[in-house]
Amino acid sequence: MTDARQNLTEIVQSTDQISQLIADITQTTSQQAEEFKSVTQTMTEATDIANQTAENSNALTQSIQQVLNTAEVLQSSTDQFKVQ
Repeated sequence: MTDARQNLTEIVQSTDQISQLIADITQTTSQQAEEFKSVTQTMTEATDIANQTAENSNALTQSIQQVLNTAEVLQSSTDQFKVQ
């Protein structure tokens, strides 16, 4: 009878340990999920910044092209004047 009681006590203790391990795994998994959400948010923000930078670069390129076109027009206009 003592052996049976000892065995049952060990089973209960092992079950408690397993329950604690499962609780720890659950908590760690939850923390990792939160960290993944944070990383995903950061990546989304980085992507948004990259897209905005690309749009700004395109706008700058268009502005520079307009300045070049204006400079060419002005240069053509000044060619008509003769300095004496």
